[in-house]
Amino acid sequence: MTSASPPPPSPPSLPGTPSQPPAPRRKAPSLQAVLWLLLLGLPVLLIGLVVMTGSVGNAAALLFVSVVCTAGIGGVFWLALALLIGWMLNLILPGPLRRPLTLPATGSDPVVTRLTTYAGRARQQGMAPERIRQDLARAGWNPVQIEAALADSRPADSHPTETQP
Repeated sequence: MTSASPPPPSPPSLPGTPSQPPAPRRKAPSLQAVLWLLLLGLPVLLIGLVVMTGSVGNAAALLFVSVVCTAGIGGVFWLALALLIGWMLNLILPGPLRRPLTLPATGSDPVVTRLTTYAGRARQQGMAPERIRQDLARAGWNPVQIEAALADSRPADSHPTETQP
């Protein structure tokens, strides 16, 4: 009787395909996204006011009076209108100029958590990070989610540590 070597460990099963993850919770826009929308909307709003009132002085007077006479409530209205205009412009801008309104996926995302668990188990079984990356990409996962999962699943000894003097 010959002894057969045990089969190599199989990689953990891939988490659900990208078409099956749970519906993500809607996140509030980041401060950077809000500032981007204001940067887009304020100039358009101001140009529109100048065109409608006939001069820069009239537009400035309208803004000043509407803010001062309403104890600041007019300013909230104008900023909200500028955000709305910026949001509409962000929708119609060509791809390279468009900005995402939410942050990329992080470890708190349930999908990334599942991918992190998969990557951690695969690394424990000796699978190379490049192979994990390829398997997840072939399964259709987003590169941002893949990189977040690989970064979160990094073994403790590979994290940079400070050297003691």
